[in-house]
Parts: sequence; structure tokens; C-alpha cells
Amino acid sequence: MQEQPRIPSVDKVLMFELLILQQLYNISEDEHEH
Repeated sequence: MQEQPRIPSVDKVLMFELLILQQLYNISEDEHEH
């Protein structure tokens, strides 16, 4: 069984997008609090 080669750039982009989404969510949450 051979592992399919993964594109590291895609993983990095996904992680980056997750971070951005999390930050945006946190910011919106803070705004709602005030």
C-alpha cells in the first residue's frame, strides 16, 4: 500500500484559512460583548 503524495501547500493554506476564520470569529465575538 502506497500513501498518496500530499500537497503541503494545500495543507498550509487550509491551516491559514482556519486561523483567519478563528480570528474573525473572535473579533466578532468581542464586538458583540461590548
